[in-house]
Amino acid sequence: MKKPSRKWTRRTPNGTTKNGIGFILSDKQHIVTDVSVLNKFNTGSDHRLVRTKIHINMKLERAKLMSKKTANMNLDKLHQHLLEFQFALQNKFDALEDTMKECNLTEKSKAIAETISRCAREVAGKEVKKKEDKLSETTLKVLKKRREIKQQTNIQKIE
Repeated sequence: MKKPSRKWTRRTPNGTTKNGIGFILSDKQHIVTDVSVLNKFNTGSDHRLVRTKIHINMKLERAKLMSKKTANMNLDKLHQHLLEFQFALQNKFDALEDTMKECNLTEKSKAIAETISRCAREVAGKEVKKKEDKLSETTLKVLKKRREIKQQTNIQKIE
């Protein structure tokens, strides 16, 4: 809900037509609180700058970054030890059957799911993912060579 003078971002060379072609891109529409055009900022162009105000919930974003990621099960190892998994699962279900007689359906399904995942983790363990290097070997060699050259030039300056 802006005045027409606050909506256009580009003026044609003849000065008669004004267009609103400046955009703010975001994958989360709810964080954008206000969008405006800067009138008095001269860019030397026929375009005007677009400015936006955003609101980011820092506690929520920090919590997303700090949340513990769950490790996946090693499915290959689980397939290799299938008989052991079935035997362990049968034993756990036999023990679970006695304790779940008076529970409702939701509690039973939750207990069954937890039992299956716990048993699979005991048999197969967690999948260990190898961290991939962010930089290639050639890039690391170039960086090392650059550091060495920089150290040599610093030593020469001191002398």
